[in-house]
Amino acid sequence: MPITPKAIGRYLDIAGPPGGIPALDGLRAIAILLVLLRHCTLYFQESGPILPVGEWDAASVAINGWAGVDLFFVLSGFLIAASLMKPPEESYRWQVGHYLLKRFLRIAPLFYVWLGLVVSGAVWFYSFVPGNEAFRVAYHMLFLMDYLPSDIVVTFWSLGVEEKFYLIAPLVFLPLAATRNTRLGLVGLLLLFAIPPVLRALTHASIGETVRYVTYFRELRSPFVCSFDGMVAGAACAYVVMRRAHFPWLNQRRLSPVCLVVGTLIVLSILAPAPVMSEQISRVTASLAATGLSIGFALILLGCVLRPSSATRALSGKFLRLYAKLSYSLYLTHWVFVYALYTHLEPRMTARGWPVSLQFVAYTAMFIPLATVFAALMHWAVEKPFLLLKARIK
Repeated sequence: MPITPKAIGRYLDIAGPPGGIPALDGLRAIAILLVLLRHCTLYFQESGPILPVGEWDAASVAINGWAGVDLFFVLSGFLIAASLMKPPEESYRWQVGHYLLKRFLRIAPLFYVWLGLVVSGAVWFYSFVPGNEAFRVAYHMLFLMDYLPSDIVVTFWSLGVEEKFYLIAPLVFLPLAATRNTRLGLVGLLLLFAIPPVLRALTHASIGETVRYVTYFRELRSPFVCSFDGMVAGAACAYVVMRRAHFPWLNQRRLSPVCLVVGTLIVLSILAPAPVMSEQISRVTASLAATGLSIGFALILLGCVLRPSSATRALSGKFLRLYAKLSYSLYLTHWVFVYALYTHLEPRMTARGWPVSLQFVAYTAMFIPLATVFAALMHWAVEKPFLLLKARIK
């Protein structure tokens, strides 16, 4: 294909795939922005409230931005379940083979390239703790970093969760699609949804009444069996939407805005009042925080899918489409800039006597554009060619 301005424009286009739901791109953008804001707060929390408004810290949603991962999980559950619950006349083997190949092309190439760059030292301003590199790289390449330490780039842990869900999903959702008893399918999804919070509660009880954050992350947050409830919540949305004829209440005009409002209130009631993950995490928080977020995000997603509205159209703007397009690249690469930028800016900001709130705003204003530019380079140089290859597989 000749390289022309028109061809370059098509390559750089940020529009979603044909037949997609633009509002879901907006949710994906919100998910990555929450994660970025979370990591912008890391070095400012110890000084007390970052953006104090009376006794409330207005930066609480940013501090709780780890919830962006839960939103990613809900979106993944919806999209993967919807892709698998196809009409029964389609070939089982054809569907699974193409599905697995597409999942590999979507996730693995950029991850392997970035993993290689980090381990080789090409990212000169970022260093990970050396030692036993061959073993660590091997289990990262096998996407086991939700159970083994994600100690090359800490944010890689969620890819281990995602990949296991991708592998297990055909075994769950293809039979579910063939089930004529809709109520039985919903009961099965509800039972699956209950497994992670129950396991988190049992694990917390086996450790003690309160759990330190490091232990919580290793034992209750990172392992796949403790963190797939968001994916099941998203899959349940796909299930009811694709069987809409069995759920006439889905066609009520008021349902979409109600889902959006109720889901948003649930999410904000968890994230906005105060930091959720303190140094000591209670059993209730450890067991139910992610479950509550999964329900809230699933309701928001359902509101976006059921009926277009002014709210869903707002999620389809170019700014959010850009961040949706770059979300995977941003998620993989942004962490390497967190500490490097802070160590560069902190002495200068402190020497000027800037308060913590101003330091946080200045850091965020530099960090997000920097991470975005680098992610854009990685997206168009590495990720996009494989996405184009994936799109050719019918």
